[in-house]
Amino acid sequence: MANLTTEYGAYYPPGEDLLKHVFDNGLIVLDANVLLNLYRYLPSSRDELLKVLERLNDNLWVPHQVGLEFSRRRLAAIRDHQSAFETLDARLEGSLEAAKSEINAFANRISLDGSTRTAITKLLNDAYGAVRSAIGKISPNDQESGGVGIDVDSVINRLNKLLQDRIGPSLSKDEVEKVKAEANRRAEHGIPPGYKDKGKGDPTGDYILWYQILAEAAHRKVAVLLVTDDVKEDWWRREQGRTLGPRPELYEEMKEKAGVPFLLMTTSGFLRNANKYLDARVSTQTIEAAQEAVENTHQSVSDEIESMLETMEVNSSSRGILRQASYRKSVRDLLRELPVKVEEAPGGLDVILTLANERRILVIPLYFNKVSREAPGPRLISAIDRRFSQKYSEEIAGVVVVTNIDIPEPVLTRYGLFGSIEVVKWDGNSKETVSVIETLGRIGSE
Repeated sequence: MANLTTEYGAYYPPGEDLLKHVFDNGLIVLDANVLLNLYRYLPSSRDELLKVLERLNDNLWVPHQVGLEFSRRRLAAIRDHQSAFETLDARLEGSLEAAKSEINAFANRISLDGSTRTAITKLLNDAYGAVRSAIGKISPNDQESGGVGIDVDSVINRLNKLLQDRIGPSLSKDEVEKVKAEANRRAEHGIPPGYKDKGKGDPTGDYILWYQILAEAAHRKVAVLLVTDDVKEDWWRREQGRTLGPRPELYEEMKEKAGVPFLLMTTSGFLRNANKYLDARVSTQTIEAAQEAVENTHQSVSDEIESMLETMEVNSSSRGILRQASYRKSVRDLLRELPVKVEEAPGGLDVILTLANERRILVIPLYFNKVSREAPGPRLISAIDRRFSQKYSEEIAGVVVVTNIDIPEPVLTRYGLFGSIEVVKWDGNSKETVSVIETLGRIGSE
């Protein structure tokens, strides 16, 4: 017999019986970001999550779209993880040298004897050495902790076993055109999921994922739990600042087309419930790591620029470098004009942005799919020129585009923002970071 919670389940949290059922007998679906975030965890946390997934047996399933997105982005995820360690190492090296310089200046000022100076410097070196040693033990290159890299990837080895015969079929040729047309229609009308991806290179991925989940649910006729670290509003229902569950439209569509309930959890929520319903005994450390992965996951470059600009301090000493709201809109418009897919920027950009802000330099981080049919170089520069030259020419000292593409020298001479534009290739490693900083210093002194 129906009651409020069963009849209008989209607006109520799942009950104990439903949660137990979905963990025992339901269809548990993983999104690509859950798999990619495995590369962000420490080996111990990664192992705990994989062990939980291994206990699901045939209840675990991934749509073909998930496998495709994971495979496309796997190397970028590995590189991003490695870059975090490289960036930290470079910062530690810089901090160590700065500390040594301060010690030497202090020693000279008070005429400190050589042996005492040497002893203090040794203490400093030992402390930094201990920190680096501890970090090295959790490095992705440390094979004893389960190496993760392009050549040696312990994650993919376990995922291959875990997902054997648990990946859904691809769309047929007849389905592809129909499904993509429906995805675009829904995006135009704000129908979830996927409308928040409107304007991206290919905004159809989320709907293809959803279409494949619906088909599998209709076949199995069991409750569905999607585990995703995508927290955009076209998946989640939010009220008064709280995230309450899947969008009602998604719940009702699952009920209509498959006749089963639909649940949505982040990885951290999934692990908390796994402790309760699977007696998984996942550590608090791992659950917190999963939550932090959601909070720190790299956004698309347009969202990243917007987020950075919202937190960038603009004060009188910088002469109001940017009118933030209008600049963010200009960047969004610019990205829509470029006929290439925008990728995620690497980590470690905050140091460059801070230095650029001090020198009144506009940094534009733009990262593109290198296999795009049309090279974005000339279009990128001309679009930036059109968008920013008149608005900001009197407010900033110059512009630096940090990017992953090669832009021919003639392009730089053909287009020139404010008489000072530099395009620097930067993938986030420490050597290239030094090059970017040198470029900022040169422009700032002109």
